[in-house]
Amino acid sequence: MGQETGEGTTSRAPRPWGLPWPVALLLALAAAVVGGLYDLRVSHGLDIPFTAAYALGSVAAAGFVRRRGLFVVMATPPLVMLVAATLAVYLENRPAPGLSSLVFAVATPVVPRFPVMAGTTVAVLLIGTARLLVARRHNRAESSTAAGSS
Repeated sequence: MGQETGEGTTSRAPRPWGLPWPVALLLALAAAVVGGLYDLRVSHGLDIPFTAAYALGSVAAAGFVRRRGLFVVMATPPLVMLVAATLAVYLENRPAPGLSSLVFAVATPVVPRFPVMAGTTVAVLLIGTARLLVARRHNRAESSTAAGSS
């Protein structure tokens, strides 16, 4: 766990910065569901508040996830929209029993949001790629500094 130092205390390895990927994914999902529930109550459909909450939640998840979980967050924005829309519609409207009524109740507002879903996915991929490149550059600089001081 820790290593003994000369003073008799233990030192711990630094904790990685950011949220674990399940927490970041739940952040994106919760933001989209809350935005969808608000939108369904106010405008009786999934429109701008849902779309904004989905996009902001997905981008925030990409910005705050630990580097180790970045790939998962980069790959899931389309699933987040689908699951969030399904949950919001089901929790607010309780469609008639049957899978087909739920599919139509969710597909009707989700299909027109495909450009937003694609744009959000591209934005999350760009943020994730930039974070990976910056981390790689930072690691190279640290290793060259450590090699130079030895």
